[in-house]
Amino acid sequence: ATVDQSSSPDAGQGQGPAGADAPPGWQPPPLPLPPLPWPGVKLPGFGQGQPQAAQREELQEVDRREEERRNAEMKETQRMEQEHWEAIERQIRAEQQRQGGKQQ
Repeated sequence: ATVDQSSSPDAGQGQGPAGADAPPGWQPPPLPLPPLPWPGVKLPGFGQGQPQAAQREELQEVDRREEERRNAEMKETQRMEQEHWEAIERQIRAEQQRQGGKQQ
């Protein structure tokens, strides 16, 4: 027997008609969640319950190292950005001096 999807109460759960034949109110299945912004993020409630004390300390150690690595990367990025902008400013100043020299 064929099921009339437009009148079945659970139309559009997961699979269902898409496009022009979609019954009113049908929504496509939700997209999968995007990946976490960076590795090592711990979401509350993820994982296997509460870790044991030793495991917890190990996790904190890992977190601390991860944190230090991230901070170092951030500093490096900021330093590179700063050098980049300084180089641009130097270029602009040199350009302005050249232009100014012509006008006099």
